[in-house]
Amino acid sequence: MQKIQIKPQPDIAQIRCEGNSMYPTLRDGDILFVDSQCVVRTGDIVVYSAVGGRRIVHRLIGIRKPGLIIQGDNNRLPDSGLIAREQLLGKVRFGFRGRKRFACQSGWRGLLWFGLLQLRIQAGYGWFSAGRSLYRLIADRFYFCRFFGRTEAICEFVAGKDGVILVTVAGRTAARRNSGGEWRIYFPYRLLFSERELQKQRPFPSSEKDAADYR
Repeated sequence: MQKIQIKPQPDIAQIRCEGNSMYPTLRDGDILFVDSQCVVRTGDIVVYSAVGGRRIVHRLIGIRKPGLIIQGDNNRLPDSGLIAREQLLGKVRFGFRGRKRFACQSGWRGLLWFGLLQLRIQAGYGWFSAGRSLYRLIADRFYFCRFFGRTEAICEFVAGKDGVILVTVAGRTAARRNSGGEWRIYFPYRLLFSERELQKQRPFPSSEKDAADYR
């Protein structure tokens, strides 16, 4: 287990956690107690001074000669760039969430906890990416509107301002055409129709008055 000695830092005994980059280990509003005169090991939750004097509370996951690798438990990537050792302000010993005191996993336990959280994050991102790819694959090759009939049977075209055309399905905006003629289809309505099918429809209404009679 790699370790380094922190130089004593004044006025760093207690800080308030802000943000969700360390969730669920730390939560927004937690009161953290920091030891500024200690030995820090990989896996410890540390406080370091960032650009502009901001104090960042993240986990130390690697020690290199050029600097330190630090990352939030709820982040997919480490903090940008290596952190200089001189930027370290202290190590989080424990915290309070309301009136309840909690300990912070450190050392090898901290690394193990960090690894489990990263597996969950990466798995969740993988499922999201796979789902998005599957959605695009289905949308590009198959349209459910073939079961419902023609696209115009389930859609309503409404003229907006500045030449914008809105396509609504059951009162919800499904697609939008800007004044340049470019279509943007919102999720999940690409499963119902494509840009090509929208372009095949009858001439679009040229005004809001025309749109009232357009079906």
